[in-house]
Amino acid sequence: MDFSFTPEEERFRAEVRAFIRDHLPKSAGGGDGDLESGLANLPALYKWNQDLLVKGWVGFNWPKDVGGGGGSLVEQMILKEEMAPAPTSRRHGTFRRS
Repeated sequence: MDFSFTPEEERFRAEVRAFIRDHLPKSAGGGDGDLESGLANLPALYKWNQDLLVKGWVGFNWPKDVGGGGGSLVEQMILKEEMAPAPTSRRHGTFRRS
């Protein structure tokens, strides 16, 4: 049994990587994890989320006729795999108190 990705799936992976490179805000992983740093990054992170929505990658596993991306199971896995290492400003439980 051949478990390698199809050429179409490899093209999708390249598309996801290019999208992350071109759209992920440089400040997404920045800040000290404190509330003020997180708030300063909100406009850029909002834009990132809007870009994902326009691309159809929010609700990617939902059918297109209900507003989802209509992604296949393998495409969903590729999307999640490529998005996982993308830095974000969310750091759970790291809000500092003064």
